[in-house]
Amino acid sequence: MEAQVSYDAVAKERDGDLSSGTVPFRHFNNYVKKCLIQYCLDATREAEPRRTFAVLDLASGRGGDLGKWLFMQSPPLGEKIATHDAVVKTNHYDGFDISPESVQEARRRFESFPNKTCTATFTVADCFAEEFLVGTLPSQPNFGRYSVVSIQFAIHYACKTTKQIDDLLLAVRNSLVSGGILIATTVDPHELSRRVRSDSLNSSLFQISLDQPPEWSTEDGTLLKTGTSYHFRLQGFVDCTEYVVPLSYITQQIGSLGFREYTPMSASFNHFLEQYKKDRKKNKGLVLTSEEEELSTLYRTMCFVKE
Repeated sequence: MEAQVSYDAVAKERDGDLSSGTVPFRHFNNYVKKCLIQYCLDATREAEPRRTFAVLDLASGRGGDLGKWLFMQSPPLGEKIATHDAVVKTNHYDGFDISPESVQEARRRFESFPNKTCTATFTVADCFAEEFLVGTLPSQPNFGRYSVVSIQFAIHYACKTTKQIDDLLLAVRNSLVSGGILIATTVDPHELSRRVRSDSLNSSLFQISLDQPPEWSTEDGTLLKTGTSYHFRLQGFVDCTEYVVPLSYITQQIGSLGFREYTPMSASFNHFLEQYKKDRKKNKGLVLTSEEEELSTLYRTMCFVKE
């Protein structure tokens, strides 16, 4: 419920706001997500180019990624291809989010796009609740046939316990077709733990606070205990409680469900930042400040392929 209130407020505040001083930060985040989406499209084209490409977006927010899903393709636009070559692009998109305001905005965005070749649904739901994962989700027409499940900047406020992680990963497996891909962005637990140890949790852009003294899952104090709660505030975007979600646990559990990690797309944001800074075609001259870099590198990507 706290997340719903926070993101409802964000949807109202930022409706139509394209002049924010955080444009370079958002542009970089979008670059990372474009890398993930392009990989999904390319991998599908290589494996099964004629397959319907359906996307399940959990915690879909205000629809900020809709344009990417609707208009990106494999091969990328502008790349020369033979007339007989298959082009893979999104055929159907299902977005679920806990915030009614955000879902309304996402639907409005979709309806505003011209020349759509993709169908879409937008539904208000607590998409990490057991009722959704075992009831609502399996009733979707594309359940078991999704090419991609996308969870962007959400796992860290949705999964407090290992059971919640287990339930989510099982639902993801059952949602995907063989060869389907899970992509996600989330707080890097190792980077967060490092900053807690060094007491470098605040800047003019964001503030992180722990209600209790930190508990560690390792004797050397290098990784915070699973489920450790902290409050994260990013002005104009986020103001809610989040939880430490261990990457090692996710990797172990999803591996037991028949997934393999695709490591080039499963990395810290710092990995993507180094590529981004070197290429003006990618960064468009939108240089991140040191504080924006500090914020961005708190996150990482995850990418797993169902075998």
